[in-house]
Amino acid sequence: DGTSGIDDADVLGITETAQMLIDSPVPFTLAPRPQTLEALATAGPQGQAAVTALSQAAVDAEVLDSSWVPVDTASLVAGGMTTFLQRQLDAGTATIERLLGVRPNRGTAIVDTTVDPLGLDALVGLGVRQVVIPEGITEPLDSAQFPVTLTRSFDVLTASNSDVPALQSDEVTSGLLQSSPQPALAANRVLADLAVLAFDLPDPQRAVVINADASTTDAGALQAVLAGLEQAGQPSPTAVPLLGSGDISAVFNVAAPATDPSTGEQLVRSWQFGEPVPLGEFSQQLADVDARAEALSATLQPGPNAPEATATVAAVEHLILTSGLATLEASGRTGYLIDADEAVTTALAPLGVPEQGTITLTSDSAVVPVTLVNGRADPVLVRVQLASDKLEFPDGSDFAVELQPGTNRTEVTVRTRASGAFPVQLELRTANDEIVLGTARFTVRSTAFSGVGLALSMLAGVFLALWWGMHFRSARRSRQLMPVDSSSTDVAGH
Repeated sequence: DGTSGIDDADVLGITETAQMLIDSPVPFTLAPRPQTLEALATAGPQGQAAVTALSQAAVDAEVLDSSWVPVDTASLVAGGMTTFLQRQLDAGTATIERLLGVRPNRGTAIVDTTVDPLGLDALVGLGVRQVVIPEGITEPLDSAQFPVTLTRSFDVLTASNSDVPALQSDEVTSGLLQSSPQPALAANRVLADLAVLAFDLPDPQRAVVINADASTTDAGALQAVLAGLEQAGQPSPTAVPLLGSGDISAVFNVAAPATDPSTGEQLVRSWQFGEPVPLGEFSQQLADVDARAEALSATLQPGPNAPEATATVAAVEHLILTSGLATLEASGRTGYLIDADEAVTTALAPLGVPEQGTITLTSDSAVVPVTLVNGRADPVLVRVQLASDKLEFPDGSDFAVELQPGTNRTEVTVRTRASGAFPVQLELRTANDEIVLGTARFTVRSTAFSGVGLALSMLAGVFLALWWGMHFRSARRSRQLMPVDSSSTDVAGH
């Protein structure tokens, strides 16, 4: 249904990790999934406690930006839907800011197999400047040229041949965090592996990126690793630290670039990525639902003073964003958009036009009351459109009205063109004129002449009186001048 849910065990794991990170002795980077944050925020007191702990941990941490849900970047870009990709990122940014209280860093992205060179170009256009790539999908290196694990930065190329700095996350070291049910043993294995990597090439500064998933990594093991890194970074006053630690941005700044032995230039590597999946009608379906969602937002006017409207609009937007989930088939994407469309219909259903009845006017110009209904808890903005063949609307027949919750009476000035009964068509529409919310047909009965009709009637009466007077005088004059007929005289003589 588009709402965000999360398992209780995951809530507990995230909470324990977040609480441990609040007092972390070493720097770290948070890479939250915005939909997960939203799920925590709506998971009751325990989930809200997890969000609070994460927000406290984020105060002194680097926080990476992310799309609302994991998306297939390559397919979106190939399908001409880069704006939807940006919308996913913008929604992620807004969620992280709202729930963690920090501005996330979009400059660093974690790349997976759904990002191809064309998709990487799009990400660079949206603000990405460097990437972290899982070791398992990076191009294998020649063991003769690179006999030890690569712990330096390298470049990857976009479709336009732009160089993007990259680091690989170390899968072996990351996996050791979960190598034992005993937290201390797992932590010591991680620290020992870091020492081995350090002694592989002790002179240049190099970097290892460790990925710890909060829902699967034991918080105790992670805490022991951080404590070990603190101790390794602060040895005795006469000793040189073997290991240091930092967030992603700091690691990029200190890691020495790897060079290609055959050319002496900075190493360029490729990575594994999937072919873009045709999205079919998804783009058009998305545009259609977006138009209705925009109508909903324009009408409900979400904001700090309209909590129900804000929640309703956000729920629809979350359904739309979730339709971009990378793992969905075409039917799944369509299903989420259908749900979003139905949510718009349900949200607008309480707005309507009841029966208006017959309205009688006793003058040629008057104010007609129109009744509208807002069954929602917050005020809404709508448009009213009136049409009639025999009535004029001096103040306009198309106008915006803010409806308070409940029954609203709106007054409309009308002017009659004649006496009689005149039908009026009323349409109630969303604020942006996109959706018809309700229609009604009522009658306005006028018992008075209009000013123009009265003037015409008076003029006709005057003309008729003048014509009758002139005709009467002409008839009398004609009878007086008529000659006497001889037959009439004879009859009179008899």
